[in-house]
Amino acid sequence: MAAPKAVTFDCFGTLIDWEGEIQKVFKNILLKNGINNADVVALQRHWENIQFEYIQEEYRPYKEVLRNTLPMAFRDYGYPFSTEDVINFSESMGSWKPFPDTVEALKELKKYTKIALITNTDDAIIDETVKHLGVE
Repeated sequence: MAAPKAVTFDCFGTLIDWEGEIQKVFKNILLKNGINNADVVALQRHWENIQFEYIQEEYRPYKEVLRNTLPMAFRDYGYPFSTEDVINFSESMGSWKPFPDTVEALKELKKYTKIALITNTDDAIIDETVKHLGVE
């Protein structure tokens, strides 16, 4: 059987550990602000619902979406955060790590066919993300 001409992947949630990386950022913000018993999974899911509703309103660059939705989620839970926390979160997405098996699997697959990412985020975030995938 011949290899396909190309294989496409959704980037965030498929190759990049979307939920785990968001939870890690949220946990670090909370720990920095003295909160060490928070349910970061619940907070991440709540934030995800907020950001999904937010992106339905009108187009905004995704870093703006991140910057504007973290405060909404944290306020809903009564959690403290700083302007620095919001900025760091909005700038973090390009550095989120892939799942542990992603890089090797992509390298192996690329031996046989072309691979391509599909995503609806900003080009600048993708440019940063591709550096962590080990393949173009």
